[in-house]
Amino acid sequence: IHPLYGEVSSISGRTVVICKTEKTGKLCLDLVKCFENESAKIVEMIAEEHDKKVSSINQALRVKMLTAFLSTMKNEENDFDNAYSISPPPTKNLIELSARQLKEENDVLYEELISKDAFSKEIEDKFIENFKNTSKNYKKIAESLREYFGTWQKSLDEKAKSKIE
Repeated sequence: IHPLYGEVSSISGRTVVICKTEKTGKLCLDLVKCFENESAKIVEMIAEEHDKKVSSINQALRVKMLTAFLSTMKNEENDFDNAYSISPPPTKNLIELSARQLKEENDVLYEELISKDAFSKEIEDKFIENFKNTSKNYKKIAESLREYFGTWQKSLDEKAKSKIE
């Protein structure tokens, strides 16, 4: 069982990933029922799928990407006050997300997450390829990503807009 969030006052509407195994017993299934009764969204995955999609892509890659982004910013602009003040609102949002991620209490967790990432090489290679392709084919890639977002595009744009304003 893997809740996809930190400390919260309610799990209503939150996602909990369940990776059933041969050891999954009644107690675990009862706990899942409790989550469902509290209106949590239950997503079932096999362990390998979870490790790749949730741990490697959604967590380890994000941690490495934001850390590399800020490290690049720091290397080019040593004065953080200036770097932040000249950043447009979307960049400020990334910096703020990074600050949350960089809390000292997360260091051991993220270091372990990164070091035990079985898909690290594969995901990093794909990320670097996509990063390089963005310089060559931005418009085509942006169109493809809008298709990927589908009906979520408008609501995601509105969420981002509300955070920027």
